[in-house]
Amino acid sequence: MHNLGFGGLRGRLLRSFLLVILLSVGVLILVTELASFRRVNDVGDVANRQIAAQLAVLLAEHYERVGSWAEVAPLLQEFTQAPAALSAEPLNAFGSNNWRDLFTVGRLVVSDVQGLVVADSAGELPAGTALPAELAVRSAPIAGANGIVGQLSLSLNPAGELVTSLRTLLRRILLGGGAFAVSLAVLLSIFLSNRVAAPVRELNTAAQQLASGTAVSPIPIPSQDEIGELTHSFNEMAQTLAAQKRVRQQMVADIAHELRTPLSIMQLNVEGLVDGLQTSEQAGEALQGEIRALSRLIDDLRLLSTADAGGLPLEMEAVAVRPFLQNLVQTWQTQATKIQLHIDLPEEAAVLADQIRLAQVMNNLISNGLRYAPEGVPLEVGGRLAEGEIVLSVANAGVSIPPEALPHLFDRFYRVDGSRSRESGGTGLGLAIVQRLVRLQNGRVWVTSPPDAHTTFFVAFPVMALETAV
Repeated sequence: MHNLGFGGLRGRLLRSFLLVILLSVGVLILVTELASFRRVNDVGDVANRQIAAQLAVLLAEHYERVGSWAEVAPLLQEFTQAPAALSAEPLNAFGSNNWRDLFTVGRLVVSDVQGLVVADSAGELPAGTALPAELAVRSAPIAGANGIVGQLSLSLNPAGELVTSLRTLLRRILLGGGAFAVSLAVLLSIFLSNRVAAPVRELNTAAQQLASGTAVSPIPIPSQDEIGELTHSFNEMAQTLAAQKRVRQQMVADIAHELRTPLSIMQLNVEGLVDGLQTSEQAGEALQGEIRALSRLIDDLRLLSTADAGGLPLEMEAVAVRPFLQNLVQTWQTQATKIQLHIDLPEEAAVLADQIRLAQVMNNLISNGLRYAPEGVPLEVGGRLAEGEIVLSVANAGVSIPPEALPHLFDRFYRVDGSRSRESGGTGLGLAIVQRLVRLQNGRVWVTSPPDAHTTFFVAFPVMALETAV
């Protein structure tokens, strides 16, 4: 059944279209038939008036010849018995030149100018009776030489051939037109159901491929409607999943690589210790260094994982930025004398942040800057107000980053100079941690590095007054 097109979405659409079409055509045929057949029945009334007008001429001649309506009854009987003497011209419009084949005169009623019956061919109305209204509407005036002398009411008996022929013709037209309309509508329904169902089938196939782990190419957007929006959303979802898959694969490869290096060093030290190539003190010191490196890597990975999952607890409070930076730089100057502080902030300038996590952000940036700073070139730490934000910066003069590397600086395990970073103990996760922590505190982070100039990392948070927070 599905192969025939009556299963699934396409089949439901097709059945719905067909039901609507059949009901619409059926109702249309029924209404048209009822309205048309009623008009067919009016043909007799039209013929009544037209033939009555012809007979009225003959009756007017009789009135002028006799001078009254005397002896009109026999004339009426003659008319009803000898219709061949009448003209058929008014009925030519109905498709016949011999009106006797279509109608027979059933009844003739003549009334005078006062509307009183003079003669009735059927004998139902006595002379002097008022002409009934249903006959008056089908009457034709009888005009004599001196004006109207009476009126003639005529009732025709339709010989079933005319009405039957017209009804048969109308039925054929309606049925033929209905059959053609249904056939055309069915073809259009099949086309439209295919057109509507095709993108959905394509989406379903792509979704199954995506579920099985197969790479999916972007699906062409068929239209600018709901299906087009669904296709666009699916393409974005597929691209996002593909990107996440690549990130996971790369992350696994990076973690394996980061673990392999210290483990290899540890293995060499253990082998050297076993073979007597180094003392236990030397091996122990080397092993402790590598264990510390592994611990930092595990801690960083756990922090990133918790931050990504939204489970990192934050204690948001008003942090006065000026004393915060002064204390931070003072702590670092005990280790590195080449850090300079430039603060252009009022004492009350504050941001809403977790002070411990904010310190972690700045420590990571300063540590990263010191790692790459050329010998003798100071590292500049600053703070300033800019368009409703407090912007913290760490500038490394004399160092520039290639433009192609800038978009990847905050990626996990990314290093511009991988070998140098490993020698200095970096895990390649510091900037990724900076980005996550800043975003969790409703801030933003970016980097600029003009060619042959210096590299500056910026962290910005919305400014708030210290007294407002209190």
